[in-house]
Amino acid sequence: LFSKGPRRRPGRRRCLSGLGGCSFGGGGGGRRRLAGSGDEDAAALLSSVLANLWATYAITPVTKAGVASLLGTLLGVVDEPGLCTDEISQGSLNFLNTVLMHSFEAQIGISAAATASAASAFAYILETPMFNTSDPKSLTTATNVTSTLALASANQMTGAFDGVGYGLTAPGVTMYSYRSAADALVSGAASVSTSSAGAPANSAPSASFNTSLGSFASATGLGSSVAASSLLDVRVATLEANLYQYALAATAGTAAAAASRADQPAGGSGASGGGGLLLR
Repeated sequence: LFSKGPRRRPGRRRCLSGLGGCSFGGGGGGRRRLAGSGDEDAAALLSSVLANLWATYAITPVTKAGVASLLGTLLGVVDEPGLCTDEISQGSLNFLNTVLMHSFEAQIGISAAATASAASAFAYILETPMFNTSDPKSLTTATNVTSTLALASANQMTGAFDGVGYGLTAPGVTMYSYRSAADALVSGAASVSTSSAGAPANSAPSASFNTSLGSFASATGLGSSVAASSLLDVRVATLEANLYQYALAATAGTAAAAASRADQPAGGSGASGGGGLLLR
């Protein structure tokens, strides 16, 4: 997982279904406002919509269509990041993870529409103030973010065959997941890169291995459960958001940074490294 600097997008012109009374400012950068209401009123309404979404989730069958509908509605909650309080942002991230987890447990896979909604909602959540404040809970939040990527990847790879990969993209988010037989993966025959998901080839990070199956199994903790024909999934992702910029400020080289797996500046080594953080 590679983390880069923040990226801002132009204002969106979406109105959550059922909200009513929405009006937009002029120009291409117009942002959603509730007529006659301030941001606090908008946030209160979004909190109510999110609560109702949880209630809807409780009675929605776990099907591809049901998951797509839930994630499409979630997208409408978070598509104006500046209106999302930390509670809305965290609740939305938890909702996304919960829906993806139950979808994976049901082994139903995920539709293209649901994947697109999940990716876009995830990207919007990364733009919320929750990731732009010195919130002491930001390290836990960042851990939840990596869980979101893992769950999205697992859903995409449900039922996939050897040699099959899937991409997930949204502004500021790119991920590619690939399934390979263990012997091909560890021999270096299989390389996984976000270029397969559309990222520019000259700057897309990639992952490959060149070792023995035994060493790979030992290093990953998989042990004797890995055979040459075992199917393994690898995912590589880039986020144009620095999830740890506050939680790990001024901790380069410390035990806290090493424990977070976020102690390697991209583009160099040690304190001289440039750019964002490389999460091993």
